[in-house]
Amino acid sequence: MYKGSTKRERREFMDEYLAYSRRVEVLNRGMGGTMFLMPLAACIDQKIVPRVCAHDFGKSFEEITENDWRDYFLSAREVQELDLDSVAKAMASLKMDTKIRDAESRVGRLLADFYDKLEQLDVAHLPEQEPKQSVKILTAAIRPSQLKATVERQLTREANKAYKSDVKSFCRWLVPLMDNFMLFESQLVAMDPKPEPNRPRQNGETRGANFHRRKRIAGRQPEPRR
Repeated sequence: MYKGSTKRERREFMDEYLAYSRRVEVLNRGMGGTMFLMPLAACIDQKIVPRVCAHDFGKSFEEITENDWRDYFLSAREVQELDLDSVAKAMASLKMDTKIRDAESRVGRLLADFYDKLEQLDVAHLPEQEPKQSVKILTAAIRPSQLKATVERQLTREANKAYKSDVKSFCRWLVPLMDNFMLFESQLVAMDPKPEPNRPRQNGETRGANFHRRKRIAGRQPEPRR
């Protein structure tokens, strides 16, 4: 049921409706039955119908066709002009989760977080409209810093320049690179010897020779004055 007012809400509703439409189609095809698809007009909350009809369509509910409703919701996907500076600032908090222990999952989580933020900013079309900027944002989010520096250095090579303008190719390329880095990192940790714990002191050991020397000096008789 659609109850929203923003383009993002219209997109989300249409995504859910299209998923529902596919399920009905698959069930009808697989079971040989006839399940009817609820029309879009029947999925609008009655409380918002007067507002949408008056302000978004400029005509009465009876005059609006099913195709009109479909176009209304699909129009929310139309590409808008981007403010790249604002997007970059909002994306500054995007960081790779280094607690994830395998490369593919780590890249997958970064990509999912990236798209979640795009939805929040209402710029879901950024990877298609500005692929280079999208790759820059993802690169800036890579952690740890040593891996980020490696990725930035590798992207300057002629053989890797194609990855700078394609989000999908960049992420596929990043997985094995990160996998090798994580393997190297784990080997360094394994080779690094752990410091030995301090050995507990034995009785009398801390005093050493100085103690015995002081004892001998204390036992001497003072020399007579001349």
